[in-house]
Amino acid sequence: MKKIVFFTAVLIVVSCLPDSRETYTAEYELTERLVVDMQLGTEDWFENNPKLKYQYQRDFLTQIALPSYEQEVKTGLPMEVMMAQAILETGWGKSDLAKEHNNYFGIKEYRKNQKGVKYATTEYVKGRKKRVKAKFRVYDTPQDCFNDRYEWFKSNYRYEDLDFKDLDYVDFSIELQERGYATDPNYSIHLIKIIKKYQLDKYSNWLKKSV
Repeated sequence: MKKIVFFTAVLIVVSCLPDSRETYTAEYELTERLVVDMQLGTEDWFENNPKLKYQYQRDFLTQIALPSYEQEVKTGLPMEVMMAQAILETGWGKSDLAKEHNNYFGIKEYRKNQKGVKYATTEYVKGRKKRVKAKFRVYDTPQDCFNDRYEWFKSNYRYEDLDFKDLDYVDFSIELQERGYATDPNYSIHLIKIIKKYQLDKYSNWLKKSV
């Protein structure tokens, strides 16, 4: 049963990848060997990580692993931070914003001509929690969300001078906090704790060695 769920998750991820692969250089393409290695090795990797004991955690991590890896190779964004943010922002993929609108990072809608949807969310105003209505971006596919993430960073003046490739996951998490990615004063701490608890840095390194 585990293998059936795993293979289904891999197929879902692969089906979300863009058709126009010729836009990527050969160096940056996801290879067939990576997919095969994931099929053969990821389940064993999960079995050796006692913190990932629920199937929904394993399924979600498998779903976001390939697009996270692809974005790191193309842009330098640390994939373990992307995975941690997706886990934190969506509650392991269970949020309506993720399930219905493919928004995995809580990215808000700032342009009038952009598709968006309103949801209640928790923000910190002058150090106090507050429930507010905010408009979030809507994506046709999960891959669209991952692709847009880098564009969102580069188009935002707060991050335009940030060289992602020079930062490890701790430094990048802190930079997100200091540059105002979220109003939660402990946002970077949450990300780092998730990465360490679920060994996402080790999972990331394992995936990279599989290429």
